[in-house]
Amino acid sequence: MTDTIETIDPAACVRAIAERFGESKPKPLAHLADLAKVFGAAWMLDVAERTEREIAAAGPLTLRSTGKPRTRGGVFFAVAKQAAFEAFERRAVSRKALSRLFGAPPKALRDKLKAQSSQPSSAESKSA
Repeated sequence: MTDTIETIDPAACVRAIAERFGESKPKPLAHLADLAKVFGAAWMLDVAERTEREIAAAGPLTLRSTGKPRTRGGVFFAVAKQAAFEAFERRAVSRKALSRLFGAPPKALRDKLKAQSSQPSSAESKSA
């Protein structure tokens, strides 16, 4: 029987992604393990595929804000961060989990959330 996404051991997924993107130091390995715990193997594999496409296309996430190229592992973490914020915007992951993994959301996202929370809900506006 072959492994499917649903049966992939998270630790095996972390090892495979670490090897694929050249990560061997304890801190990135721990970050990969944390991502696997929160998002699961299927998400991790999707991010790995997105990363390969980003690298092949020499997309914007292959460079740091300074213009210096990222390592393959650095591109993976940049794509993972982008995907995690997308999941947060879809309410698929909590703010607490996102902050624990990547720090505070970027200012633009914080401003968007603040604006959304300051708008009265339809139930509140009907009762006013």
